[in-house]
Amino acid sequence: MKIDPSKLISQQEAAKMRGVSSQAINALMKRGRLTTIEIGGRKFLLREEVEAFEPDVGGRPRKDKSLQSSKTAKASSRSKTKSGKKKKAD
Repeated sequence: MKIDPSKLISQQEAAKMRGVSSQAINALMKRGRLTTIEIGGRKFLLREEVEAFEPDVGGRPRKDKSLQSSKTAKASSRSKTKSGKKKKAD
């Protein structure tokens, strides 16, 4: 498979293009999110792939706010008196 060298970029160039650190690019390479090509012991990336890369949203999904607000309203009304202070346990 022949690859045009003008379509390859270094990790530092990819980091500048994406506005991130070279460590972030390195992490994407390690996770297999970006294709790497090794030439003479140096790793290169495909320019088109770096330009088209879309990061994942990541993290835990958000809870449904309608369920969350009704639960917190019930819990707060049970634990407080009319003055807004918590009840003392006897």
